[in-house]
Amino acid sequence: MKKIIALLLSLVLLVGFVGCGEQASDVSSKASSKVSSVQSVVSKNATQSKVPEPEPFYSKVITFTKADLDKANSTQYVKPKNIIFMVGDGMGLNDITICNKFSDFKFDFGLVLDQLKNKGFATTKSASSEVTDSAASATALATGTKTANGMVGQDMYGRDLKNISEIARECGKKVGIVTSDSVLGATPSGFAVHNISRNNTAELALSFMKFKPDVLIGNGYNDFISGISAEEDTKAMFKNVNVAADFGMFEYCLTKSEKKDLPFFGFTGFGMKSGDYRLGQATEMALKTLENENGFFLMIENAGTDSAGHSNNIQGKVDNVAFFDKAVAVAVKYCMEHPDTMLIITSDHETGGVTLPEGDDYQLSDVKFTTDGHSGVNVGVFALGYGTEYFNGKTVDNTDIAKFAIKAVKGEW
Repeated sequence: MKKIIALLLSLVLLVGFVGCGEQASDVSSKASSKVSSVQSVVSKNATQSKVPEPEPFYSKVITFTKADLDKANSTQYVKPKNIIFMVGDGMGLNDITICNKFSDFKFDFGLVLDQLKNKGFATTKSASSEVTDSAASATALATGTKTANGMVGQDMYGRDLKNISEIARECGKKVGIVTSDSVLGATPSGFAVHNISRNNTAELALSFMKFKPDVLIGNGYNDFISGISAEEDTKAMFKNVNVAADFGMFEYCLTKSEKKDLPFFGFTGFGMKSGDYRLGQATEMALKTLENENGFFLMIENAGTDSAGHSNNIQGKVDNVAFFDKAVAVAVKYCMEHPDTMLIITSDHETGGVTLPEGDDYQLSDVKFTTDGHSGVNVGVFALGYGTEYFNGKTVDNTDIAKFAIKAVKGEW
């Protein structure tokens, strides 16, 4: 009997030992699984916490797709905080037609500006002539008031006219001026300063320095420095500006310089030529620099279509419209990503009197110039953003464009 009891006790102990072994194994397995899980989470978090590679400050190549265009046209825009105003100097409607037909530099779906959903026309005559110059037209586009050819930011009696850049600043917005021309050219001057003559470059430089846009990009470094050196006070002010004397210095000055939070004056070191992306890149840099919670006003000019018209260079016309359109693509993409942005694109006047032959079966060499000066024909208006259906299918005066944009800057919608 004792032997049977001992045997039974042995069996119970053995079963208990095996059971504890199975439980220990199960606990060990679960613990191992938890450790593995924790290690996985730690590893994942460690991967996620790695410092990301900094994004390039601007695109080396300007890309834009038909899907981007369709999205931009269908986006529901809201009352604008940001206003982008683009001027194709000397760019006529026929220039756009021949660029669409003959350019190898346009996007594969065609020109962006010509496919924005709100399109109209504008008259351009000045207060002194049926055929305007860039100074009078820029003044009309920036102030809503006609003036005489040659005058910038003043009326026919030499009185200063408040321009859209000054109004934007009064509204707490940042201000940017970008051009492929000299920053002292007629168009940028008309949007920022005041003078009885577009040719008074030294006085224009002093005025720019005193107004001090938050971003000023263009050519003409030597002329600018020469102009401001006339006054010691103004020359001293230049020390409080983040200056890049060459396009290659832009990215460093805007991202790494100890002055990167100061107003940026970037001089390209060349007239931004056709066949490249530099105006688009300058536009992209300006947009990133100007972005803030109160919004901005940015004027962008391409002067190449005007120069090509004066020299009767038909290939130059084609190239420069495509060149300008790369900057348009940058602006349109910004609008698409920031629906509180308004974009207006127009021309100050047409240059060269470009005429097309009858029919569609013609070569570029068949396109003719009728003048080496400006013409008085209507120009195009292309727009995107809240309220810009105002321009769709209409012919307005260039002063009407200014009044529309100024209301947007003031928030009077």
